[in-house]
Amino acid sequence: MKRLAARPHHPGSAYGLENAKFMEAKFRSWGYDTRLEEYFVLLPTPKVRKLELISPTKYTAVLQEPPFKEVPPRAN
Repeated sequence: MKRLAARPHHPGSAYGLENAKFMEAKFRSWGYDTRLEEYFVLLPTPKVRKLELISPTKYTAVLQEPPFKEVPPRAN
């Protein structure tokens, strides 16, 4: 999971392809017959992300948060 979620991997991204190839290799090593398929889909991506409250008082949300520090695994 750490490897798959290490970086952003939205549909069509280079890291998404790396993850797909990684998983394909894993399944192959387990004896599965695998292949990657490519699909062309419409994926709406906003150019501007904005969230505002206009009443009763005006507020504009920041929509950014600091990155998480790595959380150590819990002991069982």
